[in-house]
Amino acid sequence: MNKRNILLIGLVVVVLITGIFLFGSFYCSQKEAYYYHRQTQNLISALKQKEKEYSNDIYSEDTPEETYRAFLQALQKKDIERAVKYFISEKQEDYKQLFTLILQQKKWGDMMSDLLKKENQSGDYKDKNTYVIHVLNDDKVLVAQPVLKKIEFSFGKTKKQAGIWKITEF
Repeated sequence: MNKRNILLIGLVVVVLITGIFLFGSFYCSQKEAYYYHRQTQNLISALKQKEKEYSNDIYSEDTPEETYRAFLQALQKKDIERAVKYFISEKQEDYKQLFTLILQQKKWGDMMSDLLKKENQSGDYKDKNTYVIHVLNDDKVLVAQPVLKKIEFSFGKTKKQAGIWKITEF
């Protein structure tokens, strides 16, 4: 074999290896791009579902204070089903169980006594979309700290102008 044939074979091998590397890189990039595209589509679909759910939500008021007051009114009537509707949907079942347990353990009156004393409550905005209420008992010990957040969707056609206030923590 002469020098020219060895160079030609070497060149072919380099071109093949480069081609395989480039094709492999392109294939992996395409596969990764498809994966991220699917993830993005799934996220958009989930957001649209939440937007639809919250756009029809009637358990919210114009302000966080009014939403919290409506929540308390439901609790006063021991209407746990209605009260938990003021929470974000992911937390409703958890708080339904909690309030049911408090009712069963006959601690409802104690809870309501603390929650209804306006002089033991103060609220303030953490930011423009988060409102925190501090509920103290008669001994000035923090017994509850409801957090309300404003839920807004910016890409849908059914977006409420002002958004809705929901309790995210209690």
